[in-house]
Amino acid sequence: MRKLAILWSLISVLSAPTFAENYDDLKDKKVQIESFRFSDKIESASEKDKQLIIGIMNDSLTPQMTDRHLTSELKIGYMSEKLPSFFDWYTDEYSENYYIVTLTQQIYTPEDIENPELIEEDRPYAGWTHLTFAIAKNSGSDLQMTVLDFGVIGEKSFAADTQIWLHELIGSDDPNGWEHQLNDEIGINLTHARARNFRVEDERFAADITPYVIGSIGNVNTSVTTGVMARFGMNVPDDNVLGFEPVNEEDQTRLYGFATINASYVARDIFLDGNTFSDSHSVEKNNFVGRAAVGVAYKYGNFEFSYAYGITSEQFKTQDGPNFGGQFFINYKKRF
Repeated sequence: MRKLAILWSLISVLSAPTFAENYDDLKDKKVQIESFRFSDKIESASEKDKQLIIGIMNDSLTPQMTDRHLTSELKIGYMSEKLPSFFDWYTDEYSENYYIVTLTQQIYTPEDIENPELIEEDRPYAGWTHLTFAIAKNSGSDLQMTVLDFGVIGEKSFAADTQIWLHELIGSDDPNGWEHQLNDEIGINLTHARARNFRVEDERFAADITPYVIGSIGNVNTSVTTGVMARFGMNVPDDNVLGFEPVNEEDQTRLYGFATINASYVARDIFLDGNTFSDSHSVEKNNFVGRAAVGVAYKYGNFEFSYAYGITSEQFKTQDGPNFGGQFFINYKKRF
């Protein structure tokens, strides 16, 4: 089986504002920030070279039962191990290549969601529903990924409807401040990521370390992030940590721990700076942000569950201390 890598989750993670975001943090999303391994030789593609992806992240599903900052992410997507011919300029015959298309909804809130008034010193309510188009090139121990996000921020993202419905479903606190959310705005973002994987393993156990760098530009997020992720455990995947790796035919059960640390310079974050072309609620952001997280992941069959607990330094001037908290991820992957 061809081996992918972790950049997908790191990018998702690094576009948002908590340790599992930056990513739009670790789009996340996803962590999701969401490491990889690659085969030393090119193998023939499986007859089933397409993959359905469904992902859920929510911090109210953790023991803390909190809603703060990037509080929820829902994702459905498709991955193929065969790139269309018009991507030939990006690939070469010595690389393993993939493309991914996903539809994602991210929800951002202040800490006190029960307060119906505008909370000027806390981050704005915001939703970001977008299509993601990504292509990845894997050349041995090196991975490159380029991602284009296109979608809508504001009421037409339907984030308010999603959060209100979800909180009714699980019996959580009512979110009462969505009338103060960001205005509708088209969001376009381009991200490029690169990482290198170093790995040691025996028949069952493995350990690896993956340094990475991610750059983003657009009206949603403009930033540069660099960091490193490490993993150790039973049947650690040699393709990806928290992201969308190809499903192995062996269908191994996996259990492993992971840790990550990264730092970002953020020039633009619409979820803190507010709307680009209209007046809206905003806060004064900090340009430099650091994150660290530890977690555990378990895979059985087509399902993978992971929990990460981390710290993110203050992202805006009036923030009441760094973020400490957990995020729970569920991924479902099925070949067809």
